Amino acid sequence: MDILQEATIFENAKMSHMSTSDRVIASRQAKRLVLAIHEIYKKINDNESYVYQ
Repeated sequence: MDILQEATIFENAKMSHMSTSDRVIASRQAKRLVLAIHEIYKKINDNESYVYQ
């Protein structure tokens, strides 16, 4: 599954009435998604900076 699709599914997931362990799992998943999206952003940003120099 594409990382952006995963992020969309995570964003739309119901987050109310979660147990502590569910919140920990959700937090870890959110961190993994944010870091993966950040890596994509860095690659795109690096490629654009070479174009404009």
